[in-house]
Amino acid sequence: MNYQFVSHLESNVPSKVMKDLLLDGKEVNPFGKSGLTAENYRIVKEKKEVSYSDRARKMLVEVLKRQNPKLSKQESQSLDDIARGAFTVTTGHQLMVCGGSAFFEVKIASTIALAKTLSEDVDHPVIPIFWMASEDHDFEEIASFEINGHLFTWKHELLGGPVGRMSTLDLASQLETFIAQIELNDAQRALLLARIEAYKSEPDLSSATRRIVREWAKDLGVLVLDGDDVQLKEFASHLWDKELRGELGKEIKSQTIKLQDAGYKAQVFPREVNLFSLESELRIRIDKLNHKLSPVHTSPNALLRPIFQEYVLPNLAYIGGGGELAYWLQLSSTFEMLDITMPVLYLRDSLLCVPLKIDRKVRQENLTWTEVMNSSKETMLKDKLGYYSNLSLETIELSKPLLSSIDQWNRSFVALYPELQQHAEALRHKMKKISDKTIEQRFRTTKSRSEEEVKRIGEIYDHLNPSKVFWERKSSYLDAVGILGFDPRNILVEKMSTIIPGTHILIG
Repeated sequence: MNYQFVSHLESNVPSKVMKDLLLDGKEVNPFGKSGLTAENYRIVKEKKEVSYSDRARKMLVEVLKRQNPKLSKQESQSLDDIARGAFTVTTGHQLMVCGGSAFFEVKIASTIALAKTLSEDVDHPVIPIFWMASEDHDFEEIASFEINGHLFTWKHELLGGPVGRMSTLDLASQLETFIAQIELNDAQRALLLARIEAYKSEPDLSSATRRIVREWAKDLGVLVLDGDDVQLKEFASHLWDKELRGELGKEIKSQTIKLQDAGYKAQVFPREVNLFSLESELRIRIDKLNHKLSPVHTSPNALLRPIFQEYVLPNLAYIGGGGELAYWLQLSSTFEMLDITMPVLYLRDSLLCVPLKIDRKVRQENLTWTEVMNSSKETMLKDKLGYYSNLSLETIELSKPLLSSIDQWNRSFVALYPELQQHAEALRHKMKKISDKTIEQRFRTTKSRSEEEVKRIGEIYDHLNPSKVFWERKSSYLDAVGILGFDPRNILVEKMSTIIPGTHILIG
């Protein structure tokens, strides 16, 4: 296996706001701090030492111990460290079937690696936490994954309640039918069978996902936390009370306007009340202030969940994708208002797995993966086929005799009809425009003459962006295992053990 790394600062993967965050740009700086400097973590650590209470730590240890029975040696060490004052770094995700897209596992690996690095950088134990978004009610978002080009979708009645509470018995049987019909390598089959066993043995999707994450990463000390927990919610009851009075929603709206005024898009629309009710089997949005609701039946939306999370965790950093971190930027003043220390926002690492045959095509084109990732297919074709060089110069040369003739004609025309000079100039402009446009026809002809090169570049970008989205957003982690022939977990954790995030390219 070969390995390459492309920093997020050197690729087109992050959005503009995430690039600005990575650089701690002055426009985005009031809304959040990035994780590219160790100093930012040290500042958060010093603040968290003061703001995070012993009462919160005691409660957290109790919940983690109850939620994670039969701890492994490494999990037990992590829990002991938290009890003795360790900090945490956290990522979270929906309870995707078999992990869903590849970045489910990548986020966990990135979090484990960052915890390892920060333990040294801040000279204090830092523990990785995986927060399960078990109260999410969008079943369609979590029901599918792809493997080897085959799409699996869990067929289940839509209930509209928290997906974490759903039984997974029918999921296990559907998966068994599915894998009997597709070709898998030994490593893929082993990973899938372990996950099917979790769905078969555990009572619901939350328990099964916890087991899947623990079995995959427990020897690396990660602890799994489910926010759908009575003790956690009762501990945070004053947050729900404030939100039901509209205090937090008002502040979030104010901050969102400031973010938009700074030139950034609001990722999530803030509501008057950013909570759901779980009083019935459904997860129902609360749309009126002063709604009477017990903490146990309270469920935060995407904007309130980070507030809840940071209140119960001694967290130094949150590891998330660009879309996630964008809505954290709407919350900085709310953290301040509540005297909760806002964590460093760490843009998660990305993964691209490449078969050897695709990597050979990149080398045949004398390209690097950095160049490939910083360009689109069309831009790369134009660059390789001389659109910006040879064809552009050719356009100038081809236009010269035409424009010379038009200039001569214009002089004669204007001499006879001086009052039509503006018309003559418009005619010249129109003819130049027509001449310039021929570059597109000539480019298409050049592409047809360069069929092999066009095909190679097309195959490179079809792999990089299947269905026009980045590889890890469509492919599953099981696809990575299929390309490589083994689970690259340990390699990813080793390579990600730095505070410089980027795309890790595994070629095999």
